[in-house]
Amino acid sequence: MQTATVPQETLTAIEEATVSVTEASRLTRIHPDTIRRWIKKNILPATRFGEKGMWFIKITDLAQQMGIDPGEISRDSLNSIED
Repeated sequence: MQTATVPQETLTAIEEATVSVTEASRLTRIHPDTIRRWIKKNILPATRFGEKGMWFIKITDLAQQMGIDPGEISRDSLNSIED
């Protein structure tokens, strides 16, 4: 099995990418209330933005919580998930 080398700029982009609670729920198929509970209990780091105070989660933090490689999660994955 060959190991691919990921360019540093790609790693930086993945590291900086964020998703909303709704997007994280769709990507992981975990209920949004569970994700909010993880945030509230400091299990999953997140930052609050905007007037409504929406939570945003770094893809790298979400991947770590799920025990998967961050490269397996991307905003592009949202397009392939059916509602």
